[in-house]
Amino acid sequence: MLNDAIVRIYDTSGRVVGSGFLVDDNYVITCAHVINQALRKYDLSLPTEDVTLDFPFSEHDATYKAKVIVWQAHENFDLAGLEILSTIPSTIKPARFVVEDSNRLWGHSFRTFGFPRGYETGVWSAGVLLGPTGTNEWLQVESSQEIGFRIQPGFSGSPVWDESLGGVVGIVAASDAQSRAAFIITTSLISKVWPGLKFRSPEVLSPER
Repeated sequence: MLNDAIVRIYDTSGRVVGSGFLVDDNYVITCAHVINQALRKYDLSLPTEDVTLDFPFSEHDATYKAKVIVWQAHENFDLAGLEILSTIPSTIKPARFVVEDSNRLWGHSFRTFGFPRGYETGVWSAGVLLGPTGTNEWLQVESSQEIGFRIQPGFSGSPVWDESLGGVVGIVAASDAQSRAAFIITTSLISKVWPGLKFRSPEVLSPER
């Protein structure tokens, strides 16, 4: 349920700048700053240029154009919603979204997939969810791996899959270069910006992956 949905976002020269994921039919969520990097854009206005993306786990070797239809480029959100402008294969499925109180996520294990420099085919990172920060309601997480990849630049926009709830509970927004800490925007906040998405309650989920 996660791998199929992961998106790789390119800049205008074909370099991978970040991640995102399919959330419903032809719609993708990522971070606003990833889109600005992709378009080499330096202001917070709504982008008008199309973005190039693909699905790295798909057997279909194709890129797609997408336009920005949701834009929240400020401290609390840093979100962009994209509409893919052509039909994608039916084998590519959206990720399952779970909305849960941030205070109830403490201690849950997570996984995420990103594209740090030098790894344009992508790598996994795993860790533990902690608690919300006081300034902007983002959730702090921590990489748990002694050996392997911590969350770092290139993971922005990546879906954060909660192993306990069996669904995506947020997207990676920022990381701290001096520690194993990173910060995610939760689905609870995303639902305020894009309420039409298909969110699920954790009580009705199966352990399907």
